[in-house]
Amino acid sequence: MQNTVLQTNILTAPRGSPNELIKKLNTKFAIQPLNDFLALEKKLEDESQTDALCSLYQLLLSGFNKPSNCAKTLMGHTLLKELSLQYSSSGRDINGKDNLTWKETKTSQMMKQAIITQFNDQTEEDIQKLKTTWLSGAGDRAGGRRERDEKRKDRNGNEN
Repeated sequence: MQNTVLQTNILTAPRGSPNELIKKLNTKFAIQPLNDFLALEKKLEDESQTDALCSLYQLLLSGFNKPSNCAKTLMGHTLLKELSLQYSSSGRDINGKDNLTWKETKTSQMMKQAIITQFNDQTEEDIQKLKTTWLSGAGDRAGGRRERDEKRKDRNGNEN
């Protein structure tokens, strides 16, 4: 199943403007605290909420010509740095810390479907790799790389 192209089962045409859809979802994007994300996941049990998020993702992707840009846009629109640090693609232990499993979330599945709708030559594995790469770089976002470089510079300066 991993190397097969998925059937698309989301809306063929988005319904509403991004602002209308975000209002319908009653969620502030990009999501910061884990509790807010888990609340969105719970809301997605309702088909109207699922349709709203699918439509929002489709609107966000209109005009993109590369799957990698789509994944970056959807992940960045959905998760802020602190929340993305709590997830890994498959929930593996990273730096001694167990992470939550991203690929099993409803939101992740909907992103995958939105990208496959846009690029029907993409497999589930292709999309998963893009999201995994985005999650693995979470520590470098929002000044994280600069902080890490400064710590390294301080450490090296103190060793001399």
